[in-house]
Amino acid sequence: MTTLRSALRFSFLERYALIALALASSVLLARLLTPDEIGIYSVTAALVGIAQMVRDFGVGNYLIQERDLTADKLDSAFGFSVITGVIVYVVAIVSIPTITRFYGDARVSDVLHVVCINFLALPFCTIGLSLLRRRMQFDRLLVINLAGASGGFVSTLGLAFASAGPKSLAWGGVICNVVTAVLAWISLGRSGRPGWPRLVEWRSLLAYGRQSTLAGIVVSAAADTNDLIVGKLLGFTPVAILSRAMGLMNLFQRDLMGAARNVAFPAFAQAHREGKSVEVMFVQSFALVTGLGWPFYGFLCLFPLETLRLMAGPQWDSAAPLVVIFAVAGATIVPATLTQTLIMATGRVDLASRADVIVSVLRLASAAIAAAVFGSVGAVAMAVLLSFAAATPIFFLFKQRCVPSDWRQLMRHAARSMSVACVTLFLPGGIGITVASIWGRPLSLWVFMGLCLLTVICWMIALHVCKHPISKDPYYSRVCRLFGIS
Repeated sequence: MTTLRSALRFSFLERYALIALALASSVLLARLLTPDEIGIYSVTAALVGIAQMVRDFGVGNYLIQERDLTADKLDSAFGFSVITGVIVYVVAIVSIPTITRFYGDARVSDVLHVVCINFLALPFCTIGLSLLRRRMQFDRLLVINLAGASGGFVSTLGLAFASAGPKSLAWGGVICNVVTAVLAWISLGRSGRPGWPRLVEWRSLLAYGRQSTLAGIVVSAAADTNDLIVGKLLGFTPVAILSRAMGLMNLFQRDLMGAARNVAFPAFAQAHREGKSVEVMFVQSFALVTGLGWPFYGFLCLFPLETLRLMAGPQWDSAAPLVVIFAVAGATIVPATLTQTLIMATGRVDLASRADVIVSVLRLASAAIAAAVFGSVGAVAMAVLLSFAAATPIFFLFKQRCVPSDWRQLMRHAARSMSVACVTLFLPGGIGITVASIWGRPLSLWVFMGLCLLTVICWMIALHVCKHPISKDPYYSRVCRLFGIS
């Protein structure tokens, strides 16, 4: 357990630092680039994201969960990654003229030529980072990922100041991946790296990857549907507005919880290999996720405009109503955040793939219909909310087939997490609504920042009052002592 807590500490430290860099970049770029330019990049990134799922072929997860990772299997995974990376790069480059004609904007071509370079660097990232995660070496991952993100951050801002437009984001991503790949490869050491690329154990890799790749493509397509379809039907500026609002939801669901998933997957997999109960670990993780997630999304619902202005400036005010919709959507999916991670860690990639396909097709269809029929970003946001609400029971249903749920403990933790959210938000919400009503306008920056600090303090007190499991964590106790809370 000490090793797991240490891994969580490094992983969350890494994630917080990466979020800080991402937030700083987002705040600055929202003022340096126009919504139209950001929309151009969002569409190209969505296109490349789908192709990336083909290139990955589940290699990263295969390396982490494989019980007997022999040298032949490792070399085969490396060989497969390199070959697919080159093939996807060539296909993508050849497809650029067709994609550009489809969207009718020459800037799409310029950005895609840069973004596609990632296909040549990502194989080395995938192998290196996955092996470090398998070995639970999150201290090294912290340094590597921060170095890569810092390189991308500096490059993106420098090019944006130089008026490179959407290409500044594209080049920043490439530099981030190149730096990460080089450092990960060095960190593995000669004995820990794969040998020459081979395909000796391609059958083992194919048996795992074929089940997850199709699901991955569908998941990626569904996640990027907003950008692809909205970009075509409504234009690039609505893409940026939608992405900006969804980005606040993803601060928790994707960015912060990425740290938990990074640790949970190898930890669940290790427990499963050793014959331990993974449900006990899942219940503990469930308490952590809901205890953090529900107060976070509740805060977004109370202060959508103020949060948006802090993050991006007043030019994005039109996205504020969408922030509330996506915050509710995020809150509905929080309980199921780690269900897929658990299923994958037990080797049941077939169940995880089926669940992903069902949920993603539902999201893909609902968002496409909303954009085509109603022609508004608000309708697309509501479609995402409805699909998220349906996804939670679906994910738990598939988890039940793999690892039976301890519903009594889950409900007990859910009740405590909901109590924590209510206690946390009562005072900040009351003060914020009262002050805004008296002033007749949104809260000032300093008042809002004060409410943010008050919310954090109220959350820490609420954890103790409600006897939430987070309050018993030793690392959390250290933080409490800094605030004088015992």
